Amino acid sequence: IHITQSASYLRAALAGCRDFVARRALRRFPGPLVTTPGGRERDLGAFLGDVSRIRTVLNGVPIPDRDALAAQRPTKRAELGVGKDDVLFLAVGRMTLQKRPMLLLNLAERIRVEMPSARFLWVGDGAMSATWDRQVAAKSLGHFVQRLSWQHDVSAYYAAADVFLHGKTARARVRSH
Repeated sequence: IHITQSASYLRAALAGCRDFVARRALRRFPGPLVTTPGGRERDLGAFLGDVSRIRTVLNGVPIPDRDALAAQRPTKRAELGVGKDDVLFLAVGRMTLQKRPMLLLNLAERIRVEMPSARFLWVGDGAMSATWDRQVAAKSLGHFVQRLSWQHDVSAYYAAADVFLHGKTARARVRSH
């Protein structure tokens, strides 16, 4: 189990019913329940009232080597058509409402007015991909906004970026060089 928040916590439609069904199914499942990271283990244990079958595993995302990232930066920026003086804003995730991909487009339009060197990249696919692509075309944003499909390893994109955007919290983190 990756997402262990209850439907009630997520404020989903018919949350009580959905939680009832999920709790019953998980309690009846005979094997171990796996989650990541430790905080999710506590949440799932509280949801089920039993932690005895819950196991936590690392999410498998390796910590990249700084020197390797530094070496990848110029190559990936050139591959993306991002100039040395451009500021690359990056978002990585599923193209779903939860990840707020349209927020990136709104921010891109606003930031670009103040920072003509700004470039924007979303890495990921999902249910909203076609809508997002149509919006980019309709607003003529394609010369500074682009989207790539899922990538097996996104570390080089992080290395190329100057700012990481996380749509769920709508905050930007500026990367120091």
